[in-house]
Amino acid sequence: MLKWTIIFFSLFQFIASKTIIIKAHPKNFEDNEIKEFKNNPPSHTEHAKMARWLVHNSEWMSIRSISTIPSIAGFPMVNVKAMADSEKEAKSTGIIYFYLTMLDDTAKDLSKNNKLTVLFSMDQSLYCTNKNIDPMEPTCARVMITGKVLKVQKSSKEHDFATKAMISHHPASVNWNEEHNFFLCKIKIAQIMVIDYYGGVKYVKVEDYYKADVE
Repeated sequence: MLKWTIIFFSLFQFIASKTIIIKAHPKNFEDNEIKEFKNNPPSHTEHAKMARWLVHNSEWMSIRSISTIPSIAGFPMVNVKAMADSEKEAKSTGIIYFYLTMLDDTAKDLSKNNKLTVLFSMDQSLYCTNKNIDPMEPTCARVMITGKVLKVQKSSKEHDFATKAMISHHPASVNWNEEHNFFLCKIKIAQIMVIDYYGGVKYVKVEDYYKADVE
């Protein structure tokens, strides 16, 4: 009898411990959840504003260059780059700032051909996924911005502004320049394409993009 009593209590303790662990999981998931955007997206009829809003609320972008890697030279190549258009909680500028280093193939590509396209998606924060909208659906907004990469002059006020913006969003960037010779860049925009609703791509004029108010 004593033997079965010991087995019963051992089994009860095992089940109880598993129950406690299971109950703890939702709290852990909640703490690690990627938060939604701090403000609601604009109407899908405001295409310039949508483009600016996506850029301002993003932390990174997909960047496409023409590869210089010998085995795939001339093919499109994609990468991910941290970016910012202003400091956190500051007014949007719409100017896309980011770092490059010649240790990275993207910088090598752009040193030969400085034309690029970058992509921003509303699902970067899982905004669409959390609303059961597939990231490929037109209602999960995305913007494709094409242009040329320009280096931000180190001695300029713009360089100071862009550095503060990047550090605000990406604290680790403080060490990037010293350790791997990163340098600040921006995009001279040539074309803006927005998909934020059914009916195909919408083209936004560059001047309308910069005029848009997302505050």
